[in-house]
Amino acid sequence: MYDFFHHFIFLLGCTTFLWLLKFFISSKTPTVSQPPEKRILRVQDICHTWMPESKDTKLIIERTGYEVPTVAPNKRYFHNDEIQEFWAVNCANLQEPYLAIVQDVLLEYDNPDEQLTSSVVRVANSPKEHDNSLSDEVYKTLSRVPLWRHILDTGQEYIGSVPAKDRGGPLYCLSLIACLSHDIAKLKRYIKKNYTTGDHAPHGAQILMSKINGRMHIENEKELLDAVRKHHDKKHHGTTGLTSRLLTADAKARERELRLASITTFSAEQEYIETYSSEICLSWFDPAEFLKYLIKYINLYTDNTRFAVSSKDGHIYFTLNVIYDCFKKLAHEKNAPEKLLFESQEDRKKLLIYISDEMLKYGSVAPYYVQAGFHSAKFVTTFDDRPGVMSFSPYKAEAFGINVHNTERDKTSHLKKFKIVKPDYSGSSNKD
Repeated sequence: MYDFFHHFIFLLGCTTFLWLLKFFISSKTPTVSQPPEKRILRVQDICHTWMPESKDTKLIIERTGYEVPTVAPNKRYFHNDEIQEFWAVNCANLQEPYLAIVQDVLLEYDNPDEQLTSSVVRVANSPKEHDNSLSDEVYKTLSRVPLWRHILDTGQEYIGSVPAKDRGGPLYCLSLIACLSHDIAKLKRYIKKNYTTGDHAPHGAQILMSKINGRMHIENEKELLDAVRKHHDKKHHGTTGLTSRLLTADAKARERELRLASITTFSAEQEYIETYSSEICLSWFDPAEFLKYLIKYINLYTDNTRFAVSSKDGHIYFTLNVIYDCFKKLAHEKNAPEKLLFESQEDRKKLLIYISDEMLKYGSVAPYYVQAGFHSAKFVTTFDDRPGVMSFSPYKAEAFGINVHNTERDKTSHLKKFKIVKPDYSGSSNKD
């Protein structure tokens, strides 16, 4: 019992000694302070120190504290009623810095001296300027559309192509800025200053760069400026980039404007008239010239919806996409205003029926397959012995002055597997 008591006292003493020793050492060790929280300093936060004071830099200084400004729909920002409405309805969900850039771009068009500025320009002795290539008829029609109206039309066409749930992200904002700024170099004050050699697209990119003013990520800025610089470059049609989205919105806006310019005066007070004649009458359309475009596609396969195939029965079967593509190429060669039209599905149907009727009168379309008022017929087909049903516009081979046996011999191995078996009488001719 005695030994147990001594052992207990010894252990208690050792424990107390070690605890006191630890307390003594910690009291002598200096406290390590936590490093201060780092704050990322952005170039745009301090650029006002070397850049001249301007409306843009004032906005930057105000936003140095990372406040996110909001758009007050009822607050008046612009003189032009329609620009104000566009801003209030479409810009409330934009992120920074895109919101401020959109406002600065729209203010350019809101200038009272620019309200009658035309959306098309012609610069003497300037082959680079895209608008110089427009026919007199198209130029005269579009000259009635104010520039501010065209940029709002372009912006609205893009917005309408994006689902509501996807509006507001960086890609959406970049595309919207591209639509609103692509023709900014056509403003009178810029034409007078530095737009003497023509080609508004690259000048517009330079002006937009000054509007961005260092407020955007460098990669986003580069893509945006490239889109504005190349917005008349047709090789970007059908791609998936920012330039393609701008090209599509711009073309649809022009289509809308060409329809409306002949029946309404564009002004802030007047509403659009959405109706236009459903009858198509193309005085410049020449069936003989059209055949010259079609013949290039015979036994040429691009994809499952865009090819033309010859058959031993003495006919050439064209998919409707080939007919449409050839029309567009002919319209561009003629510089006809219709080169910008017939983009919607309904309008394309009307066009294809018009072409079929004209070629039927010319004796090129096989009348026993396609009647007047229809654009194609359905046929039972096989590919590699797999059956199917497809719509074609059937043309007589003799209309092209070619020997079907020769075209059969020159077919690619892919098209040799494709055969037109017989008409599909269950569906008759096609209007849809």
